[in-house]
Amino acid sequence: MIFRKMIATILVVMCSVTSIACMTTFASENKSDAKIDYELRNKINALSDNDEEKIPVSVWFKQDENKNIDLIKAKLLDSLSSDFTDLIEIALNIKSDIKGIDGDVKSREENIEQSKLMQKVIELKRSIESSIVKHNNKVMIQKLNNNKLVSFNSSEDLIYTSSFLPNVEMYLTKKDIEVLSLKSDIDYIYCKPELQENLNDKKLSRDEISLQSIYDDYDHPENFGNFLNPTGLGTTRDAFGLYGGNVKIGICDQFYGSRKSVARYFTNSPFGGYQSKNIFSDMAVPRHGDTVSEILAGQYKDDDGKIYYKGIVPYAKLYLASAGDVGENDNYKTAFEYLASQGCSVINMSRSIGSDGYSKYGDTAKWLDDFIVKYNINVVASAGNSSNTGVTSGKMSYNAIIVGSCDKNGKLAQKSSYSNSNSKAFKPDITAYGVNVSVPTVPYGASGTSYAAPMVTGLVAQMCQLSADLRANPTLMKAVVINSSRRKDILNSDDYLSKIGSSSYPVNHKYGIGVMFAPDAYIMVDHYNYFNVGKMNSDENVVELEQKISAMKNNKLVRIVLNVKNNYPTLPLETIKLQVTSPSGDTYISQYKYDTKQVVSIKPGTSGIYKIKLVRLNGTNYNLDYALSYNVISE
Repeated sequence: MIFRKMIATILVVMCSVTSIACMTTFASENKSDAKIDYELRNKINALSDNDEEKIPVSVWFKQDENKNIDLIKAKLLDSLSSDFTDLIEIALNIKSDIKGIDGDVKSREENIEQSKLMQKVIELKRSIESSIVKHNNKVMIQKLNNNKLVSFNSSEDLIYTSSFLPNVEMYLTKKDIEVLSLKSDIDYIYCKPELQENLNDKKLSRDEISLQSIYDDYDHPENFGNFLNPTGLGTTRDAFGLYGGNVKIGICDQFYGSRKSVARYFTNSPFGGYQSKNIFSDMAVPRHGDTVSEILAGQYKDDDGKIYYKGIVPYAKLYLASAGDVGENDNYKTAFEYLASQGCSVINMSRSIGSDGYSKYGDTAKWLDDFIVKYNINVVASAGNSSNTGVTSGKMSYNAIIVGSCDKNGKLAQKSSYSNSNSKAFKPDITAYGVNVSVPTVPYGASGTSYAAPMVTGLVAQMCQLSADLRANPTLMKAVVINSSRRKDILNSDDYLSKIGSSSYPVNHKYGIGVMFAPDAYIMVDHYNYFNVGKMNSDENVVELEQKISAMKNNKLVRIVLNVKNNYPTLPLETIKLQVTSPSGDTYISQYKYDTKQVVSIKPGTSGIYKIKLVRLNGTNYNLDYALSYNVISE
């Protein structure tokens, strides 16, 4: 009954969206270059004031998010029973429920049932919210057409209009850009990225055309799924029963083979839908996107029906979309919007995204950040395979989980990409197994961050099945997932531990926080409820908390991770200093102003009450949403 009512409400919302008007008319304000990206400013400064050349730009409109949230909440409450009230507030991130020191640990059954219900809330929320955005964008485009100060014609100059975010891409002259920068309705203007040929994922890890003979001759099924043990994903799947039920996963890739060619590797028919039929090729062998999909939800049986291979979450539903060939990044936005419209809780992006410069936070990263928090979507992306060249611009997203690659022993893959600046966010956020990954489509093994990312995506899907809190809150999900990591290789050095009494940042450029180990995430969520969410209000600079942590026999590594939601378009970046006082009275400080994740890593850790202080770094007056996770690690 609830589901039928939800569908009916969606139809009503879609039909009535034209009655929603949330934006004001264009108004002038003092000119501010803060609205024009520095790259775009440099480009238009090279033009004369009378130059009529039209430049492709990405324009962001302002919206009254508080007004939108109130409207969405009212429509959700009108559509769903009162039993959903708490879930609605969690999905809208207006429930700052700081759990007590001991925290009430829900039963596993209760957690999973609430997570199923949360999926209904999120899908309805997205439909309502995207309807509002579509209407507002339409209104703004009409105003641009009617504004005689701007030489804009929607039929000629409009490139792309988002269905999910207050963002359009269009051609504008220098004069047009300067005029729009004076308008209070305009939030920011970026230079639309030009296509680049040498992006980090251009060369795949195999020659897809010449592989048929290998498939015919190679028969070593015992190697299939060789990543399940070192990642711990086999334990969370089989021992804890987290097969991905009721979880929708989006795959945003560039290459897919024909469905016929890979059908035998997906005997459980996990595919829920495709962005369009033309994303598939007629090639007789599987391609990059097929292998990524198989790692997550593939299943292979021999001729006698014996199962030789199961993916991480074989009961999950996969939805496939293409962001185009490498160097053709224009359609990643429509790909993500399709996956959101299908109700995906997590999206895997094992390809380059963003052509606006390596390790640069620009339009692409901001688009992802806004998309993630606005629509409760957990995005996991490969770091790339360019080593110290850096990560492509989309991978600088603060809210996404960026994944590097290592072997089964935790040694970093030679080409795994990372940001190489101490004045930018450290990317990747976490590292996962991605060397010689063996599945039926690549029985000899495939390597690269493309195959490390779905390991983390699989863990996120398992946590979505387990917890409504994590499914609805990407900030919290990231805090838990990156804290599920172990210290390996160079990370075992004391250089990557917090120092008593002084600021330190035990996060590594190449590895992030560490190498993922899925059971730790399960234990944090299901056994101990080792996570908090909260809000630092605009008039607060300090929040003080306490957390009881059981280090068992003590002398374990205790790690506390703080993750701050990057609320687009907050500029400059807002983050928080993490200060932890252990039960013995020692104080540890994580302070890094260029990243939203902060880490305190204490060895030896002890059982008892840990005092936690969160201190605003930038001294501005924004509300800051944050999440905390706590892990006790046996190394």
